[in-house]
Amino acid sequence: MIRLEEINGKNVWDILKLKVGESQKEFVASNDVSIIEAYIAVTHHGKAFPFGIYDGDTPVGFCMIGFGADDDWEDAPAVAKDNYNLWRFMIDERYQGKGYGRAAMELILDYIGSEPCGPAECCWLSYEPENERAKALYASFGFRETGEFDGEEAIAVLKLQPGDVKDEIIEKYVNRSAEILKEKLTGIYLHGSAAMGCYQPKKSDLDFMVVVNQTLTDAEKREYMDMVLELDAEGPAKGIEMSIVTKDVCDPFVYPTPFILHYSRRHTEWYRTNPEDYIRKMNGTDKDLAAHFTVIRGRGICLYGQLVEEVFGEVPEKDYLDSIWDDVSGAGEEIADNPMYLILNLTRVLGYLKEKEVLSKQEGGTWGLKNLPGKYHPLILTALDEYENGAEVRYDPELARDYAAYMLRQITRGQMKGIRETPKEVERAVAGDEETVALLACELWPHHTLEEMKEEFKTHIADEEAAVFLYRKKDGAVGFAHCQLRHDYVEGTESRPVGYLEGIYVKEADRGEGIARKLLTACEDWAGEKGCAEFASDCEVTNTVSQHFHEAVGFEEANRLVAYVRKI
Repeated sequence: MIRLEEINGKNVWDILKLKVGESQKEFVASNDVSIIEAYIAVTHHGKAFPFGIYDGDTPVGFCMIGFGADDDWEDAPAVAKDNYNLWRFMIDERYQGKGYGRAAMELILDYIGSEPCGPAECCWLSYEPENERAKALYASFGFRETGEFDGEEAIAVLKLQPGDVKDEIIEKYVNRSAEILKEKLTGIYLHGSAAMGCYQPKKSDLDFMVVVNQTLTDAEKREYMDMVLELDAEGPAKGIEMSIVTKDVCDPFVYPTPFILHYSRRHTEWYRTNPEDYIRKMNGTDKDLAAHFTVIRGRGICLYGQLVEEVFGEVPEKDYLDSIWDDVSGAGEEIADNPMYLILNLTRVLGYLKEKEVLSKQEGGTWGLKNLPGKYHPLILTALDEYENGAEVRYDPELARDYAAYMLRQITRGQMKGIRETPKEVERAVAGDEETVALLACELWPHHTLEEMKEEFKTHIADEEAAVFLYRKKDGAVGFAHCQLRHDYVEGTESRPVGYLEGIYVKEADRGEGIARKLLTACEDWAGEKGCAEFASDCEVTNTVSQHFHEAVGFEEANRLVAYVRKI
């Protein structure tokens, strides 16, 4: 996980070892010079904040933020007064080209946005005019050259909006879109956090869906993109994300959904450096649009043109599920790099599968606190703190990976339930099935009589906190599973209640066909519908066949116990 760490007596030596490549040394001062400059600034009534840039515990770069001007800076540019300055920024030559620069810039701007020296009108920086890589990177974050120079370096400025500019940007976006697209424009729709009531100026983008009644010419796309980039530079902090689609793919819904133009801030550099290539290639299909259309149909806001219900047809649930799964399926490998986004997105995906409600990130986090095991609550609270307050936070990487693995298992189970029906051979036992279940149970537990089993399963079948499932073939039932809710402590679990597998059995002649897995899935689905986040089981230590089954279907061993008894 990328993070900033203040320079101190322990880490300074590691930071001093970092260096850029030979071809870049003319563009950036060495880190020892930067730290000396920081010392001079703070001892002469100036402000300097030097940070190491870390990936976990590995130092990969250095940055220094300033504010105002110190007593000795006689030729300071006018923009320096009462404004923030990205004074120094470098990534070690070994770690360039890996995305660290962009990730670190986001953290730097977040830190400046926290106003450590109070509010300011802008953040400025300077670079050698020949340093095209730096110029492109800074431009992609909204820095614009002013035509002024600090010595021989060009000055670029990023305006720091004193408040939320969301409404102003939305109004400009709608008006400019109508001017450019004219009679081709069907409607403009707001979705994402701004439509769902959880927009955070420092952590959110503005999500627009633009629908047109016919395709656009390259010239129209170019004019539109120029407008988008202009507004993107004005705010909000995470910029604008937009897609343009034709009305004919909205109703009836087409999946994967074709689009004719798309933009998000990560594409800024591509468009600025080669707009013709961008216009030519930025089209195709996008699975994410199924999720966006679903949000628009349920909670979107029509900003211009035809109403939502007049434009967007129903999105089949299987397409929506495939779309949201595509967004989180790589969480196991990606959560270390983007923890806040994935922690909250995983909760909103599982929340949908459990509740059939489309949730925002904030709502997903709240749902997770109510429904997920307690050991993950600190992780979710940390993500919410970062999302809601822009707080500088640290995540437990091991817990985050464990959380991702747990959530992906839960989502996979819920997703499969959502896109397939329970096999017709599996059915829940009802009154009158006691003898059928009892005959199978006697094969599993031969020390019980048929009458004992009939009475016991008559009770279980009638119990609202238990369920019995049968697997039937043409010649009759060949397997059963019995599960119930346990409200007391269950070894290895952290939530209540817990679904518990009390017994599962398949006739020997019918094994190896996946019948036990199907019965187990029915039990887990039932437990999930009852509000369980965990499902548990047990077996005798000597029953290696049962142990192998539990491991094969995904159970993890929680503990081994020795039971004692003493007569008194």
